[in-house]
Amino acid sequence: MATVTSTGSYLPENVITNKEFEQTLDTSDEWIRTKLGIKKRRFLRADQTTSDLAAYAARDALRKAGVKPEDVELIILATTTPDMIAPSTACILQGKLGAVNAAAFDVMNFCSGFNYALAVASKFVGNECSNALVVAAEAYSRFLDFSDRRTCVIFGDGAGAVLLEDGNRGVFFNYLRSDGTGFNIIQIPGGGAMYPASVETVNAKLHTFKMDGRGVWDFATKFVPKEIKKAFGRAKMEIEDCDFFIFHQANLRIIREIMKTLGIPEDKTHTTIEEYGNTASASIPITLDDAVKRGKVRRGDIVALIGFGGGLAWGINLIEW
Repeated sequence: MATVTSTGSYLPENVITNKEFEQTLDTSDEWIRTKLGIKKRRFLRADQTTSDLAAYAARDALRKAGVKPEDVELIILATTTPDMIAPSTACILQGKLGAVNAAAFDVMNFCSGFNYALAVASKFVGNECSNALVVAAEAYSRFLDFSDRRTCVIFGDGAGAVLLEDGNRGVFFNYLRSDGTGFNIIQIPGGGAMYPASVETVNAKLHTFKMDGRGVWDFATKFVPKEIKKAFGRAKMEIEDCDFFIFHQANLRIIREIMKTLGIPEDKTHTTIEEYGNTASASIPITLDDAVKRGKVRRGDIVALIGFGGGLAWGINLIEW
């Protein structure tokens, strides 16, 4: 079984407060905190890339586990903000780590990307390999339209990682689903085969993040709770049997609405949205690492990792810690 033997994370040093957005946008610190639950976020430096963030988080997890990079057998990187379209950012990460014996590939599925990557890795560990490094890293500050107050105040940059090793406890259930009819609710449309880069696509800001806010709210608060119930049913568990929940840090209102709908008490979760904003696929491993460091996740706990976002796609991983 794929046991989580360590966690890691990295947040860039550059702190961006809500006050800084007040200077350029028709918004306020009070509105951002009240509506989104965000106080600040981190942006990477001009000389950093997504793979740099990923490398810091990966090294953190490896250091805690006492595992050398050359002993890693598999690297899966979840990101929606790759260093470049090709090659995979996971391969760039592998080179930076010196993980010379590892296979490496990317998973791209917006905010549930880490759930998908973890699910895939959990099937390899104990079968085709003895360990896997699962990383999620995002550099959303490179893809935001800073004139759009609906989106640019939400996101931050960062990376999180977990190391999986073969053991007698760990990831015991995965539930992954998608609905491609909602692909246009959350997207970065430019740069692919549909809208290849051109003067026109740049002028139209098609290379920046786009989101239908109402569509996201309805999906996250009305549909996702039903899928969480379905997932626990498939796992032959009751939601109240789960000891701890790590949600994608979309915004604080969404997280609280989901928990209210499902009857999950607030002491069964941990949030980082206040300090780091929405870090997309990286938000779950970043928040998990923070919860572990604070002693909120203990040996023997049943932990649910719940991601949802663009695609539309969602995923739930159940772990015996």
